[in-house]
Amino acid sequence: MPWEVIPTLWAVHVVPQDDTKPHTLDLHCECNPRKEVAAKGHLVVIHDAFDGRVVLEQVEELLK
Repeated sequence: MPWEVIPTLWAVHVVPQDDTKPHTLDLHCECNPRKEVAAKGHLVVIHDAFDGRVVLEQVEELLK
């Protein structure tokens, strides 16, 4: 399933597309997103998928 990169004024959000619940583009999203600092100090907010796709992607990576 695809992911979307959404820039905002203060951060860049990486959000799963077509998830089972909507995400809010802030640090208080219900999915409890991870925060990372990228090059030049830009904040990247990585949202977790509600539909469990991350686990499936990890299993697929292990099977390669």
